[in-house]
Amino acid sequence: MGFREEQKLETSWKVHLAAELGLDPKKVAIWFQNRHARHNIKLLEEEFAKLKHAHDATILNKCHLENEVFARMPCYRITSSSILGF
Repeated sequence: MGFREEQKLETSWKVHLAAELGLDPKKVAIWFQNRHARHNIKLLEEEFAKLKHAHDATILNKCHLENEVFARMPCYRITSSSILGF
């Protein structure tokens, strides 16, 4: 049984595990809930890392494109004669 497949711990399975481990069924349920929460947090962290990587790659690509645009623009020099109109 994995946390991906099971959203809740079935009562019969909880009682079975508690008896096998010598624990109170409530402790088994709490352990399952905590483990499930940690699993979900891990999934969110992995998804965040993927999105951050994609975002960083997009920003880098944008910078490369901006540099390419500036490199292709004609260079205009501002000189004192152009300012004064000579």
